[in-house]
Amino acid sequence: MSFFKNHGVLVTGGGRGIGRAIALAFATEGADVFITSRTEKELKCVTDEINKLNVKGGYYVCDISDPRQVEKMSFEAINFLGKVDILINNAGIFLMSEAKDTSINEWQMVINVNLNGMFYCTHFILPGMIERRYGTIINISSMAGKKPYLKQSAYVASKFGIVGFSKTLAGELKPYNIKVHVICPGGVDTTLVRQHNFPPGSTIKPE
Repeated sequence: MSFFKNHGVLVTGGGRGIGRAIALAFATEGADVFITSRTEKELKCVTDEINKLNVKGGYYVCDISDPRQVEKMSFEAINFLGKVDILINNAGIFLMSEAKDTSINEWQMVINVNLNGMFYCTHFILPGMIERRYGTIINISSMAGKKPYLKQSAYVASKFGIVGFSKTLAGELKPYNIKVHVICPGGVDTTLVRQHNFPPGSTIKPE
């Protein structure tokens, strides 16, 4: 199928879980896909899967909490794809901790990856979309971005932030014909979730 033929897609957190599933779904529909995460081994495996679908697949190792790394990654993505038509801000981390037990470093780590990282990627990709007056940004939040969950204070704060930012950005970019969406999935059976022993049957497969 080729619904997204000639489209360039950038997926953060694309080495596994939801990000991998998104990357392969777009590649299956004919898009060229560039993925990023902190783990090169995973990125290589997914890129190989993408290339087997007869589209272009590329990757760049990047910690999205570092704006300098994100700037370099964005340059590489644009250079590889030619243009980024669709940005999927998916990368994120999870912390199970009550606010009273959360250290400053833990709080900053979650906010820097989940919220700031999303902004950094948007910041560096957006100028090209505005210039072309075309593009789509999809931000992956969580059900924790719609309702508070106990013992997840930092995570909930970051995911509520994603929802608020996405809604504001959608209004700001409407004059440029750029669409912004936010998705709030429930529990998904990913490595991130399995580390915290969620009850059987409470998650779904990312595919």
